[in-house]
Amino acid sequence: MIDLETFLQGQQQVYNKFKAACQTIRAEGTTPPKTIENRDGYLIFLKHPEEIVDRCTNLSRKIAKVVPAMTYERIAVHTTLGVVGMQYHPPEQHSINRESVALLEDALHSVSKDFPAVTIPYEGWLYNQDTTIAQGMAGETFVHLADSVHESFQKYKVAERIGKVQQPWGGHITISQFLEHTLPEHLREFFRAIEEEPILPLSNPGAVCLGYVSVKKGKVNIEIQERFPLKT
Repeated sequence: MIDLETFLQGQQQVYNKFKAACQTIRAEGTTPPKTIENRDGYLIFLKHPEEIVDRCTNLSRKIAKVVPAMTYERIAVHTTLGVVGMQYHPPEQHSINRESVALLEDALHSVSKDFPAVTIPYEGWLYNQDTTIAQGMAGETFVHLADSVHESFQKYKVAERIGKVQQPWGGHITISQFLEHTLPEHLREFFRAIEEEPILPLSNPGAVCLGYVSVKKGKVNIEIQERFPLKT
């Protein structure tokens, strides 16, 4: 079970670390992880309204024009509820396992009728030395939804049958990830793009989606396998 207070505290701690890292990147530049690409697995996520998707995609493209960074196109804009079986593979080995998809669909169908409506407010844009995110403040209904998803995974023994299951840490949207080390003096346009971008409006996601995610060649691609509408 995902404890609400523990989740909220953890979410705030991550955001505090992002805020502290803003000074570090301005002094040292970007330091992307070596393992950012060549991975695939399954993603359970919230699908945001078109306005949110458009805004996030446009900012991601702006960033990629001024600094080497991974672009999050429209299909990749999401808020994570769970990650399953994510592994590092050479790109040519990325593929969907239909038995795994069927198991995940069964688990989610078993609890989908109880998925609550979720709203996520945003407080701004944050970045550290490898990632840029929208600071979404997930609350009680988000935790209830995520807990329902992960309880179904336990019941269906998803970790044993597919692979590692990861729970969400917060209500953020990943906007961009740096691909190369870039010196601070070459990040001025990046800083300007973030500072000039208005805060996102409140999001009311319309569905929980099950997707296959593949990260390669500087892009994140998600192939949606099933959608589960949220209550309105």
